[in-house]
Amino acid sequence: MGWALSIAYRAVTLAGAVLAFAPPTASAQDTQTRLQLPALSHTTVGFDAARGRLVVYGGLVPGNPELLQGMWEWDGNRWRQVADSASSPPRRDGATMGYDPDTRQLFLFGGWHGQPWSGGAFTPFCDTWTFDSRRWVRRNNGPCVTDRVRNNSLVYDTRRRVMLLFDGTPEIPPAETRRLRIWRWSNNAWVLADSTGPRRNGWEQAVYDEGRGVVVLPVFDGPDAGVWEWDGARWRSTPRTALGPAPRHVYGLAYDARLRRVVMVGGQSYSRPRVYYDDTWTWDGGRWAELPRVGDAAPIARAGAALVSDAVNKRLLYFGGYRAVPPMQDLWELDARGWHLWTAPGTTIALSGPQSLALSVADLEASARWYGELFGLATTMDVRADSNTHVRILSSDRLIVELIADRRAKSVAALAGTEVPSTQVHGIFKAGLFVPDLDSAITALRERSVPIEGQWLQSRPRNLMLRDNSGNLIQLIERR
Repeated sequence: MGWALSIAYRAVTLAGAVLAFAPPTASAQDTQTRLQLPALSHTTVGFDAARGRLVVYGGLVPGNPELLQGMWEWDGNRWRQVADSASSPPRRDGATMGYDPDTRQLFLFGGWHGQPWSGGAFTPFCDTWTFDSRRWVRRNNGPCVTDRVRNNSLVYDTRRRVMLLFDGTPEIPPAETRRLRIWRWSNNAWVLADSTGPRRNGWEQAVYDEGRGVVVLPVFDGPDAGVWEWDGARWRSTPRTALGPAPRHVYGLAYDARLRRVVMVGGQSYSRPRVYYDDTWTWDGGRWAELPRVGDAAPIARAGAALVSDAVNKRLLYFGGYRAVPPMQDLWELDARGWHLWTAPGTTIALSGPQSLALSVADLEASARWYGELFGLATTMDVRADSNTHVRILSSDRLIVELIADRRAKSVAALAGTEVPSTQVHGIFKAGLFVPDLDSAITALRERSVPIEGQWLQSRPRNLMLRDNSGNLIQLIERR
């Protein structure tokens, strides 16, 4: 697919590229902004409906054994850190977040710090915190109401005006199958509301159906597989059938006010080898229906992504997740037009018409970040052709980039035993991409601190040269 570039690899440092995460001091927290968050796993995600902010707490950066503290929010244009490590709840993994529209506060509950699966020491958290857009406040730190404090669900029942807490996942040995329990928030404490919910084996989620006034909990495995609904007093279940989604857990789940349906996206299979899903389903209270895709772009198959509702803008937001690659950092919007990848305004290079190229790269993840961020591309295919070859395709409506990482590949310099100028190698010397406005492209490159090797602004056509993270020469040519 596209042009295969035959240029010697050369390391390039992107000074100031937005790939690092450094929590600011308290005095700097109001000015700490990012075009894009780093690839984080184990984050806690919520949505502040009153201010229209997507909120991300904590997380783990690949290669860093310590969980991060602090909280970031996305306002539709930029990411900004709104609470630093000194003013946030203690670092943790697997906490849950929910929003109370009456008090306009985000709730955070539970999580743990450590690795209990390997028998090592770990610290479970049973505390409850609230965030009012300015500061965190610990509301409760009493005895644990549940030993399942990871991947719980916090759901606000708008008809009964109460925050509900649902049991977490059965992970800590012995993790016996037992019935789901629900607590309600009252006088700064969790009070048991029900203990007759479904038995389950995975990481299921609950969400409130605003239209029908019930909590919806899809369960795809175990003795009580089906869709369970809680009306504030009792449970009702609809058994699972073969006409619905394939069995899965760790999916994204939200209520879509535009569709008046509960929407489920992605997830992973219970069995190994893992199967990751990229489909979208709606639940109307009686049956599942698969939502057809509109357009070519859509999130790649994944699990663990957060799906939240932005009712004011009539859309859902789908953030992050993971699969058999490092954690993802892309943010998608789903509205009446279909899926759309969000990119920071003025930070991506617009292109003229459909174009494509293919490259053999040494560092697949670094190259995917470089091309994805600079040209606003999303991963649309990720396959391992064999034990040596990993292929990833990134695309938009204007550009397709095929990245090929083969462990057997060598640079021209390595084969020749010395550094060889690309002009002395037979084959393609550079790749050219057409842009409608070179000045806008220059602004985007400067915004991301990408060096420009040369520019010819008085020639016709105007053009410039840059190198990607692997040293491949890319020419941007203006074509209005």
